Amino acid sequence: THAVPTLPRTRFLSRAHQRVPRAPRWPPLRNSQLATPHLHKNKTKPSMSSAPVSLGKGAWCCDTNSEIPPDKEAEVFEERPSGEILFEGMDTVPPRKNTTHVAVFHEGCRYRVKHDHEVEKVCELKKKLWDGGLGKGHTVNKTVKQTGGNVSVRSVVPTWQQLSIFFAGRLLSDQKTLAEENVPVGIKSLACLDSLKKQPHKESAYWC
Repeated sequence: THAVPTLPRTRFLSRAHQRVPRAPRWPPLRNSQLATPHLHKNKTKPSMSSAPVSLGKGAWCCDTNSEIPPDKEAEVFEERPSGEILFEGMDTVPPRKNTTHVAVFHEGCRYRVKHDHEVEKVCELKKKLWDGGLGKGHTVNKTVKQTGGNVSVRSVVPTWQQLSIFFAGRLLSDQKTLAEENVPVGIKSLACLDSLKKQPHKESAYWC
């Protein structure tokens, strides 16, 4: 008798069990092939603490009616990282300790002035800001001009009564203190706008 040839058994898979072709594996890039053009120019990578602080439209001290130099701005506003509070071994910016001064943003420029939180009213704060240089059309970032940067010229506000102070999108009353308006002591993010303008300056509107 002759053996009947048999065909090999074939396993039929449903579409759910069929193998999906894998994407090709590309070889890993070497360090010299990574897209880091700024590292090729400098031999050493700058650390975070040595990088320049991001500056806006400058800063102004209303106590002395003078510009705060850009290289001193981070120190004056207590924005330099330190080892007081570490995060995974890295320096962080600690909470501010100064509570005798407030900071107000007007057209992107930061104005710093001494203010009694529980005694002086908002109208007194506006007058001190105006007397100290806010709304006087002064020029800031003079040192930046010497290095080829841009110079910011502020607009002129005729009187301090024309100013409006905002906190968290809320207009503050002239006849109340910052404590009565529930503003944190030593606040550094108030906004000041020209009340006669139809639309606030885009730099100031951000802080409102």
